[in-house]
Amino acid sequence: MKTLNNSTLIAAAPIPLRRRRSVSIAIAVVVAGYLSGPLSNDFILPIMPFLMAEFELSEGATQTVLSMLMLGLGIGCLVAGPLSDIYGRVPVLAVSFLAYAISGIACLFASDIQ
Repeated sequence: MKTLNNSTLIAAAPIPLRRRRSVSIAIAVVVAGYLSGPLSNDFILPIMPFLMAEFELSEGATQTVLSMLMLGLGIGCLVAGPLSDIYGRVPVLAVSFLAYAISGIACLFASDIQ
């Protein structure tokens, strides 16, 4: 409750349900986008020996996967920054996260490391 002067009280207007949903979706997209980079790094490190065995590669060739992950995250930041200035953060993060998920699923069907 806000007081304008000593005798008038104004109740705060409730936030409409539609606005609350869009805020919740925006928060979920931002959190998913923020966590995708560190989680990718944390998930790839323990499976490096399995990648070496599965694709019969040397240790150096397998570590290229980690280098490409870091390169992709860096280039993604350079691209997403200007695009978020133009289109807003939520649409850019939603498209980026969708592209990240699709590329991750595509990696499941890879026949070789390249």
